[in-house]
Amino acid sequence: MAGALGSKSKILIVDMIAVPNVESTATTASHFGSASKIISGSSMYMLARINGYERSMHEWEALVMAGLRITNIYPLRTHISIIECAIDTRAML
Repeated sequence: MAGALGSKSKILIVDMIAVPNVESTATTASHFGSASKIISGSSMYMLARINGYERSMHEWEALVMAGLRITNIYPLRTHISIIECAIDTRAML
């Protein structure tokens, strides 16, 4: 995929990024960490249906290493994020 990109091209991946479960405490809202529970539930569903799972940030980084690099992550107001990737000019040297 990296070979088809121009020097200013971007790839936007809109997907979940699995994060560790976060529990609420006495000083945080009761719904704090609910996004991690949604992702965990989705990952369990994928495991049961297609033997898959949601990728962590480390796994996304490893996935784009083949000539790409993650340039930015845009968390949305939901359990979905936008991962911006560009061609890795360092890999071309």
